Amino acid sequence: MLKQNKEDRVLSIGELVVEFFIKNIDHGFNEIGNEYIGPFPSGAPAIFIDTIGKLGIKCGFIGTVGEDDFGRVIIEKLNQDNVDTSGIKVVKNISTGLAFTTYFNDGSRKFLYYIRECAPGKFSDKILEEDYIRQFNFLHISGNVLLFSSSAKKACIKAVEIVKKNDGKITFDPNIRLEILKDGSAEEVRKLFLSIIKKTFIFFPSKGEIELISGINLEREAVKYFFDKTELEYIAIKKGAQGSTIYTRENHVNIPTSDEGLKKKDPTGAGDCFCAGFLYGIINRWDIYKAGDFANEIGRETVSVLGPMEGKFTEIIKRFQEI
Repeated sequence: MLKQNKEDRVLSIGELVVEFFIKNIDHGFNEIGNEYIGPFPSGAPAIFIDTIGKLGIKCGFIGTVGEDDFGRVIIEKLNQDNVDTSGIKVVKNISTGLAFTTYFNDGSRKFLYYIRECAPGKFSDKILEEDYIRQFNFLHISGNVLLFSSSAKKACIKAVEIVKKNDGKITFDPNIRLEILKDGSAEEVRKLFLSIIKKTFIFFPSKGEIELISGINLEREAVKYFFDKTELEYIAIKKGAQGSTIYTRENHVNIPTSDEGLKKKDPTGAGDCFCAGFLYGIINRWDIYKAGDFANEIGRETVSVLGPMEGKFTEIIKRFQEI
């Protein structure tokens, strides 16, 4: 179980991008004259750590940006939200990573990424400093970072080893993005993710991801499969508008959420913010229902604003601290 630690510090690593959204729904990337909104600082592990910073937990990030205005806006945003950015390397003669998103009336999204050929493609174990990583007792890994380059995969695995060696905890969100897969079969991805999950403290899959990685279509059986094969203490399954289900080895709770009064503007990053919200609850020694309910609310707030790092959480924090 998690021991009390007044100096809990959370690290996240990997992808830093700026994101642009097509303004009008149901427009494809191949249409000339689309109007785009942005740039918004983004990248799954960066959204997670930005939320951790806004929730008031000491935190840092290791990653790569280009020596350009997009890189500067990312660093400025993270600094503004209390994230230590001293681990971010500015790479010369290469562009900051880009992501483009378009939405459709049926609720689906399509993504276009420029990652491997840009600064995120330069993320590697060579920029990891063990003394810096040892300052943190939590490390968050986003699965998409494991997949966008062999150097990024190597860096993630090395960071996990350093944190585990120093008795830290790993949190893992599969965050599978099929758009960035160019090599490797689904089975290879499954084996890679399992190697991380075996060392993980909190596992944050979606319903589809837990089935894909386990190869089991029934949720309860998939959960048992992971608990039997790993040292996991929590499995927090993200279910979007249906809320979440939180499992421990002894118990589980279904935590609904509501769309009542919610004006959805942008679902990008809601899952990453959910992960940060749940970890915040666990760090604060809340029971799993309260932690999951808080995480749902953090994700709900994120959906209500445009831009994955633009949510405001002060009132939510205040409300839950009074419970």
